[in-house]
Amino acid sequence: MVPEKRRIAAAAAAQIVDVDTVYIDHGYTPQLVAEALSTIGRPLTVITPSLSVAETLLANVDSRIVVYLLGGRVQQPSLKTSGHWGTAMLETFDIDIAIMGTTGITIERGLTTPIATDVDSKALAIQQAQRRVLVAIHTKFGVNSFARFARIQQFNMLITNRGGMSANETRRYCRSGPDFLEV
Repeated sequence: MVPEKRRIAAAAAAQIVDVDTVYIDHGYTPQLVAEALSTIGRPLTVITPSLSVAETLLANVDSRIVVYLLGGRVQQPSLKTSGHWGTAMLETFDIDIAIMGTTGITIERGLTTPIATDVDSKALAIQQAQRRVLVAIHTKFGVNSFARFARIQQFNMLITNRGGMSANETRRYCRSGPDFLEV
């Protein structure tokens, strides 16, 4: 599923135009978004709880990207930070666009995660952002996890891979509110 995730990431990176500040969530697909942005060639500020995203963005020494890594306890194996230090930092930021991942998404329950300690920071990043984009492979759709951090209607765009869902399921998500992009 890596080629599909790379297409999703490229489509999300294409949404980052005329913005100065981007939040990139933790997870493999958000990390691929960071990879796609690492050679953007213009000034950009990125906020992330993910050490992997930060490392990806900073690997290009010619990059004009400034990275703010949210504070908190580093969790393994995800290498993401969590805790009140990160949410305190997030409260001070004005974010142009948030690129979010999820463990599961359903029309009824919204976006969910099995990690309850992620809810506050994910919800706050969504609240602080002017635009919100979900990047999720088709296997995340129709999946419900333990703790909800957002409703679908809070998002401007959902990006997934083409051909992974039935036509009926695709129509349901298209009618749920946000723009729905299959790549």
